[in-house]
Amino acid sequence: NTEGYLQLDLSWRWYIKLEDALKNQAAFAALLEAIPSNAQLLEGTGGPDGWQAVTPAALAFAYSLPCTFRGFSDSAGTPYSQEIDLLATYGLVTGSGDGTYRPADLLNRAQLCALLVQALNCRAYEGESQFTDVSMDAWYGGAVNTAAAMGLVNGVGDERFDPEAQVDHQQFITIMGRLSKILNMGFYEAKGAFLDVDPLVPYASWAREGVWLLSMSQKTTSGVTLNLLWDRLDSIAPTAATNRGEAAALVYNLFSYAGILPV
Repeated sequence: NTEGYLQLDLSWRWYIKLEDALKNQAAFAALLEAIPSNAQLLEGTGGPDGWQAVTPAALAFAYSLPCTFRGFSDSAGTPYSQEIDLLATYGLVTGSGDGTYRPADLLNRAQLCALLVQALNCRAYEGESQFTDVSMDAWYGGAVNTAAAMGLVNGVGDERFDPEAQVDHQQFITIMGRLSKILNMGFYEAKGAFLDVDPLVPYASWAREGVWLLSMSQKTTSGVTLNLLWDRLDSIAPTAATNRGEAAALVYNLFSYAGILPV
């Protein structure tokens, strides 16, 4: 009998007894808030069909649970709305403080460090700043120094970081390529001829390994090449500025592929 149970399909199949869940409403509410939009949630009917689809919001309303669902008011209808909303549900990205994410806004170096450090939930850097133009009192000071200590980002010379400078596509992919090798040992260093293939020619020589790692190095068991970038490689302008939507899409693709996010 399925009545009184919930079924959650997210990588694995989970069953939740409503009677037990409602004994701790705060924990049940937190669970509903954290269910991503790509998960399937079913409520037992006890009838011949057994289950019917239900949304976390509908359950919260039905049982008067104090839920605050995550997401952004301006993500719907954008090219990467699903990736942005899923990262928000998992608490890996935050918006601008007013309920928006601003996916079309261009990303600067400080914002990129903040995005990555939050998504990784890693230990914050402690100590003096490694850069003369990054104060530890700045909102991004800890994030910049943490990302630098991890080897994800470098300075621009003369002990400067240039936190307000925009991040172009090849710079962003390079940084994410470095991160890929930290997250998954399946990302191997590219050698020699790998970096001279035609699709990589538009990219600067220092960026080609990261581009190759994320767009050409991974293959399925049947030999099909996987592209983890937010678009086809030939559709990405290497020196164009990266926007916040593109950044969310690549973070989502890499984290999902590496097995960090259940999808």
